[in-house]
Amino acid sequence: MRAGEPEHYFGVRHALDSLAELFGHDPHLVISLNSQPYHITEGSGEYTGIPQPSLPWGAPRTIGMLLWAQAILAKVRAFNPTHVLLRTGDILGVRILQHCVRHRINAMANFAFYLDPKTIQSRFVTRKLVHLLNDPCVYLVGNHKTPATQSLVAWGLNPNKAVAWDWPGARHPRDYPVKSLDTVKPAHIVYVGNVTEQKGVGDLMDAVGLLQREGRAIHLSVAGAGLGLEAMRARARALPEGLVNILGSVDNNRAFQLMLESALVCVPSRHEFTEGMPLTLTEALASRTPVAISDHPVFKEAFHDREGVRFFTASSPQSLARMIAGMLDDSTAYAELSRCTAAAYERVECPTSFGDLLRRWKATF
Repeated sequence: MRAGEPEHYFGVRHALDSLAELFGHDPHLVISLNSQPYHITEGSGEYTGIPQPSLPWGAPRTIGMLLWAQAILAKVRAFNPTHVLLRTGDILGVRILQHCVRHRINAMANFAFYLDPKTIQSRFVTRKLVHLLNDPCVYLVGNHKTPATQSLVAWGLNPNKAVAWDWPGARHPRDYPVKSLDTVKPAHIVYVGNVTEQKGVGDLMDAVGLLQREGRAIHLSVAGAGLGLEAMRARARALPEGLVNILGSVDNNRAFQLMLESALVCVPSRHEFTEGMPLTLTEALASRTPVAISDHPVFKEAFHDREGVRFFTASSPQSLARMIAGMLDDSTAYAELSRCTAAAYERVECPTSFGDLLRRWKATF
């Protein structure tokens, strides 16, 4: 970004600027969990990457998470912070908060995930996490958008601590025209996001394959990176040429242009993925492109069927294929879906920004 390159994901510039404002000239440590191992020192800052450790196939996930937490906490203890900004949950969040509570470290949590009460993880880990978040050493608990924030409150988080936030300066439906269905060109479906099975990318590829075998003129573009990227590329090569184009990581401007040019955007997240509110979904609505979304709990809570979006059964390529076909077979309903993207977008608008929360916290230092 210093070299003038665009954001790879909307909100990155705001996040970096907000963190720089929070840190000022004070010594600070940033631990990245989604990178290769690295370590650099720059000015008063220390930046390090601690990825999840690799374990033998079949090893329990909990073992890996505990080992990961141990490595993170070793770095935290060596730095000896007076304040901790927590951006991760699960077992990692529990272990870090336990350290903060034990040593009375001033903390703030700022999440982007939805807590589904039906998952096994919620029954064991979430209760511990929420109990720790209610401790007086935790100043505030932010979460991305209102549905995800309310999921924390439903698990017992003190509502006086819960604040919904969003990235400021987002694109808006008012700035783009309502779409009509182009029945001449092959239908272009777009997915943007993390490329993994849990995000439903494989389900979407299977659904497009089903539609192609029915004789529909259709093709899919998949933009993003992730642990499943190479596996998805291999699956795409096994399909008819040109049916699925795996683009890899693209910058945010290119991703939004893909949405503008597409007939449909799909957000096929499976229930096991702890979505907060994916930016892909709200940016698709901003582009006025109708969106096919899974019946993930956070989506069902936030949106109404036929108001800019259509729901299908998560993890079911057959259900998704039927939904896509229905959306592409009715030009009148398609135009109405595009018109209603503005109403859907307004349902999840949030005036408080990530930076607002950090400034509120810093004012108490």
